[in-house]
Amino acid sequence: MSLPKRLRNRLAKQKAYLATLASGGTVRESQAAAKVSSATVGKWREEDPAFQKVEQEVHDRIDAEMQERQCRELRRAVLDATRRDAQP
Repeated sequence: MSLPKRLRNRLAKQKAYLATLASGGTVRESQAAAKVSSATVGKWREEDPAFQKVEQEVHDRIDAEMQERQCRELRRAVLDATRRDAQP
């Protein structure tokens, strides 16, 4: 049995939104990719715990990647400063 058209459409839009967000798009870019408003995304968050969970996982992964990138940049800056200080 196939899903009703309305549900298939909603799932396709949620997939487009989450895929864009996961690939580094902003929330606005993700909404535009899914062709939905911020109110629609808010409704999904309120009514669909599975959507809310996946969206939070995407945000958590992005946050972790940003923290790792910042740590690498800080390590690189410290190493560069240490090398400069060590030169005669």
